[in-house]
Amino acid sequence: YSPVPYLPQAVGISLGRLFNASPLVLMYLGRLFNLLAALALTDYAIKLMPLLKWAFLLLALTPMAVFERSSLSADALTDALALLLIALVARDAYESDARIDTPGIAAVATVSILLSLCKPVYALLSLLSLIIPASRFGSRRRHLLLVGGLVVVSFLAAALWLGAARNIYAAPLDMWPGGPLPPRPDPSISVPAQLTYILADPLRYAGIFIRNMGDYGKAYLEQFIGTLGWLDTALPTWLLITYGTALVVSALISGNPSIPVRGRDKAVMLLVAVGVVATTATVAYLTFPLGASPTLLLQGRYLIPIAPLAALMLYNRRLTVDLSRPTRSGFLAGYIVIALSATLIVLVNRYYVPPVALAMPAGSVGLNVGEILPDRPVVEEFECPVATLRAIRIPFDTMGRQNDSRLRIRLSVDGAALFDQSIVADMLNDGHGYDIVPIQPVENCFGRVLRLQVDSLDGTSGNAVTIPRPQTYYRGLLLSPNGLAQPGRGIGLDFNLP
Repeated sequence: YSPVPYLPQAVGISLGRLFNASPLVLMYLGRLFNLLAALALTDYAIKLMPLLKWAFLLLALTPMAVFERSSLSADALTDALALLLIALVARDAYESDARIDTPGIAAVATVSILLSLCKPVYALLSLLSLIIPASRFGSRRRHLLLVGGLVVVSFLAAALWLGAARNIYAAPLDMWPGGPLPPRPDPSISVPAQLTYILADPLRYAGIFIRNMGDYGKAYLEQFIGTLGWLDTALPTWLLITYGTALVVSALISGNPSIPVRGRDKAVMLLVAVGVVATTATVAYLTFPLGASPTLLLQGRYLIPIAPLAALMLYNRRLTVDLSRPTRSGFLAGYIVIALSATLIVLVNRYYVPPVALAMPAGSVGLNVGEILPDRPVVEEFECPVATLRAIRIPFDTMGRQNDSRLRIRLSVDGAALFDQSIVADMLNDGHGYDIVPIQPVENCFGRVLRLQVDSLDGTSGNAVTIPRPQTYYRGLLLSPNGLAQPGRGIGLDFNLP
């Protein structure tokens, strides 16, 4: 990324350095200034919008948007600038028939260029200027010149930065978790080869993209509203459903009889939105192994900048409910407070009130638990760290050997079986982990005692696998293959990864 999406954070950190603040204080100053800048731009954008103000407010206050806005992430300013660009274009397209003056054109151009420098893929949003009527520019020729110029400079800004930064890019590394080898370029990944694969048969890739959207569309939408942390902190199902419903309903019923949004305008919005999603997914696919069937190509937060376009596409003038009336606006404001309060409770439970024996997420891996043999199982007991348990990923290590032994994996909660399955060790890959998925999601799981047991059915020394464990741990109980209980140790588990 260019420096643009980090300017607010840099200002806050620079201010702290003037007073010799500690690194921790500098981090919080960066986050605070990022929050203030994104809030100011978002507030201004909603005030500019001539329609759907409540829908845009709900979009701006999704738990994921608030979570990003309060971080050091480049997403905070990116999301705010995208909303501001859409608001400026909507104002020029729908608010009046007066001719657009030079400051108005300059404002759209400036925001579009800054957005392109935040994340190049969002240069496509400059194409939204096509919905501004030619009459607003004085003539069709002036309309084509100015809109064309706006699009060109937006894409040019993105291209210039990509050119300047091309030597910074590094090949993805095979990190060899837990092994003695240093990081090295992953031989299965080649961006030029993957690009050639896509261009050789675009229809084949289109099929891959469409299947991915179908397979993971639900996960993307859940993440868009709010799957927080490292995509490991899920919000309650009721919150996801009600917030999604509120977004759709507010966009459908907020029509203004005096403001039309033409069908051709919606067609442009649809093409831009699909273009952003497809381009983002394609850029991600370039870093997958050649010709692979991908898992997650996107994260739901990537949809935040284009979500206002979905709201505008739902806009109609047949359903007109005045949401500014005190009782209705009070109801919506109250719901937002409840939704964000519920989110705050989830975050406090996730980060500040750890269970007594919270399972350590996979990360800095040190030793392993030793070979898993028929008389040396691995058993770990810990308290469930998530509200709803959907899956647990176990990071097996083959120690670089071909193993054909069999393993039995069992998971139970409060003594009740959730998972019991045998697998062959040769299906395991170092660094990828094995997902165990309960028969059905375990609701109200947080704090309940889980017991994970991995037995070898026929392994022998030299024909067995192991499991890496972090060097340090909080409070847990791991029964290692030597039969000894190791309080304060644990294996690195990941929860609810897609």
